[in-house]
Amino acid sequence: MIYELCVYARTGHNLFSHNFLPSPSTAYDSEDSERQKLVFGLLFSLKELATSLAPEGVRCPVEVVRTDAADVHVFETATGLRFVAFTSPSTPSLLPVLKRMHAEVWVETVAKSPLWRGEGVEGTGFGEGIVKFVKSEGLSE
Repeated sequence: MIYELCVYARTGHNLFSHNFLPSPSTAYDSEDSERQKLVFGLLFSLKELATSLAPEGVRCPVEVVRTDAADVHVFETATGLRFVAFTSPSTPSLLPVLKRMHAEVWVETVAKSPLWRGEGVEGTGFGEGIVKFVKSEGLSE
């Protein structure tokens, strides 16, 4: 089950975030913004560490970070977008699902949209498309 999905730009700017857990308030919270910056920093640092430890010329992507509380699944596109899904612990790898999410939802609603200017995804239909995609895959309640 997906708890939350975030999409980050190459620069670390959060383009999209959606919480799939029922919560009493959906208002913007500055703590969420700080948490999202910390998550991006963690993923960036882990990627740099893995790259520095890998033999020269070997690509070593970070795809899943597992903790007792949740798993963090990451798919990084060739353009530097990062799709990050927070899931229940011990969830099988969501890499194929995140790749399809990029191809079927991001490309169709954002990349092809004349309204998208590289900042956020408002007005592109991405949010609605993601919610529909996640529900159709049976990854949310």
